[in-house]
Amino acid sequence: MISIRRILPLLILYAHVASAQDKPDLLEPSEHYRLGILYHIGLKEDLSQKEAIHHLELAANQNHLDAQKLLALIYSENKVIPIDWNKAFYWETKAATLGDKQAQVRLGDWYREGVKEEPNLKKALLWYEKAAQEGDGEACERLGDIYMDAKTKPHDYQKAF
Repeated sequence: MISIRRILPLLILYAHVASAQDKPDLLEPSEHYRLGILYHIGLKEDLSQKEAIHHLELAANQNHLDAQKLLALIYSENKVIPIDWNKAFYWETKAATLGDKQAQVRLGDWYREGVKEEPNLKKALLWYEKAAQEGDGEACERLGDIYMDAKTKPHDYQKAF
């Protein structure tokens, strides 16, 4: 059985050759996204992660939703690069603005928990409500928890149900 770790350098090399002789402006956002993924799952080296972020940002800047979400994840949880909440919020907000319910819920969580600054329940509610309006069950559950909690304002049993 062939290990992905063994053939990964060949895949990256093939992707570069196939990328119009390293002319990134000729690549589609989805091609940048695939290159970013290849680098991201590659060797845990700084160069590999820098290349991953470079290609993911090229895709994300062209509204590639999955690239935006992966960048938010990399900047908020990655152990290879330092956490950067400003960049994590930037990319998560882009994805949430494009209508991604998971991104909307995560932003609500981040604002509610205060991961970057003081907790902001008003902003958390805004993002939870956007996701809930699209039928997201997690967002509805979180809204119910907030409205049921006697310690938080607004406290509203009717909205909770």
